[in-house]
Amino acid sequence: MKFSSKEDIEIPIEQTFDMLNDFEGFERAVLRRGGQVRRKGEIIPPRSVWAGWSTSATAAASARSM
Repeated sequence: MKFSSKEDIEIPIEQTFDMLNDFEGFERAVLRRGGQVRRKGEIIPPRSVWAGWSTSATAAASARSM
């Protein structure tokens, strides 16, 4: 299954980059919605970059793992 979306926004590219790289914020959003998040790999300075994540959540009454 493939989803795609496009939306033009009027903010500076630096702000856009920072928003898209807020991985801790994405993790918090998943946890607030009842999902589970587990980080894979080690943190790579200077940014909080991880090798990947394992996630699971309930969607459409079924457990989903990603």
